[in-house]
Amino acid sequence: MLKKIALLLVLMTFTLTLSACEPFDVILGLDIESVSLDRSSLKEIYYLEEFDISTIKLVVIKDDGEIERVSMRMSMFNREDREKLAQAGRHTVTARYRGFDVEFEIRLSSQTTL
Repeated sequence: MLKKIALLLVLMTFTLTLSACEPFDVILGLDIESVSLDRSSLKEIYYLEEFDISTIKLVVIKDDGEIERVSMRMSMFNREDREKLAQAGRHTVTARYRGFDVEFEIRLSSQTTL
C-alpha cells in the first residue's frame, strides 16, 4: 500500500512539473522570428572595473509580433568571447540566444590605461 501511495505521489509530481514547463517550441526558440542587438543599450566604451554585460540588451521579435528586450548574460558567449570580455581592447564577440547569433563590437578599457 505504501509503495502505491509513493508511486502516485511521484506520478502527480511529474505531471505537475511537466504542465508547468514552457512548450517545447518556445524552449527551442521556434516562436522567435529574429534577434538583434539593441544598439541604444550599447555604450561607446566600457570600463572593465564597472562592466556589467546585463546592461546590453537584445531585441527579440516573436512570431506573433511581440517585442521583448532581453538582458545579455555571460552564458550567451563561448569561452573565447568570455575571455575577450575580461580584457581591455576593441573586440568582436558573438552572443547566442535560443539558436540565434548576434555579433557586435565592444570597446573595453581599464581606467588606468586612459
